[in-house]
Amino acid sequence: MATKFTPGPWTVRRMPGEIFNVLVESESGKAIAECFVNAEAGLAEGIAETNANVRLIAASPELYSALIKARSFVLKHATTNGDEKAAEIASETADLIRKINNTPERQV
Repeated sequence: MATKFTPGPWTVRRMPGEIFNVLVESESGKAIAECFVNAEAGLAEGIAETNANVRLIAASPELYSALIKARSFVLKHATTNGDEKAAEIASETADLIRKINNTPERQV
């Protein structure tokens, strides 16, 4: 299944001297996302939250790849063993894949 998002790896890049915004970039340097610190709960908390957000965003291509592999494994297990919990998890992962790819139900 072809994806439309920028291929990974994505990395976190800080602007020199900047603590209030952080970039996520592709391997070629293409901007993927820019996250800004929300200091409403305090500056330290805002910086920590922003750092966690950019790490999650930067890991997205690897998370997507792992999700595809996990769905295949769980679906095979569900089909082979009649495992209802595995079938439920396979369905949930299919829903996430459809959401990511913006595809209709029958295409996953």
